[in-house]
Amino acid sequence: MEFRNPQSVKNPRILLLAGILALSAACQSTPKTYVSTFDSVDLNKDGRLSKEEANNYLVLGVFDVLDDNHNGELTLIEASADKDATIASEFKKRDKNGDGVISRAEALDFGLKQGIASKVFPQVDTNKDGYLSKKEVHVYYAAREDNPF
Repeated sequence: MEFRNPQSVKNPRILLLAGILALSAACQSTPKTYVSTFDSVDLNKDGRLSKEEANNYLVLGVFDVLDDNHNGELTLIEASADKDATIASEFKKRDKNGDGVISRAEALDFGLKQGIASKVFPQVDTNKDGYLSKKEVHVYYAAREDNPF
């Protein structure tokens, strides 16, 4: 899943959903594509995804789409096409050092501790071993009602 023009998306939350659904797309596609995507996210090649690996994939997928100038930092303007108060508040939560930009490191840290990885990971990790298997990821996304694939 790819967005070439993030400014055309009025709500950045849609871009976050796009990152989540990217892994879903891999799970619903042909076995070869699914295995290839899962394996590319599995950075240490142990056949399973740690919370950190899943977080890196989901957070950086969205971060890179929003980072219009590709400088490794998000400004509020880049993060929000509609600049509503909710986005500004969420932006401040992620801007840990308060310098007005969200670095890749800040985005990854927030994602791991409070963001998508911390919320979704426990739901997908059905055997509670602290890792996601290919089967767990596939089963989770295949069962979702909002799965567009």
